[in-house]
Amino acid sequence: MRAFSLSLFSALVITAGFISSQLANAKIDATEMLLPVTPTLSPDGKLLVFSWNHDLWVKPTDADDKSDAVRLTFHPSRETNPLFSPDGKLIYYNSNRKGSTQIWVMNADGSGQPKQITIHS
Repeated sequence: MRAFSLSLFSALVITAGFISSQLANAKIDATEMLLPVTPTLSPDGKLLVFSWNHDLWVKPTDADDKSDAVRLTFHPSRETNPLFSPDGKLIYYNSNRKGSTQIWVMNADGSGQPKQITIHS
């Protein structure tokens, strides 16, 4: 339980740092500010994926890694609720790329093309 609490705390600290870095040079008023949502840890706890500004982003959880979060999706649609596969190689998420919200899957490293895996009206 303690390890989970530390991982969750790390996730919150990472997303808070991400917000600060993204807003440092932006001119956004409080009504336009979008916060990172649905953070999810990889099975090994080394990566955090989250949705921000309708795209998916990933950030290493290592406190010594000072790199910025990496944007995984580049689409005008809304992409939310990311979840890693049990082996950590894939990310499943919701997207409305084709109109209605469906489940999509992509490689966790951002390579390749996302693929729609559900078809519901």
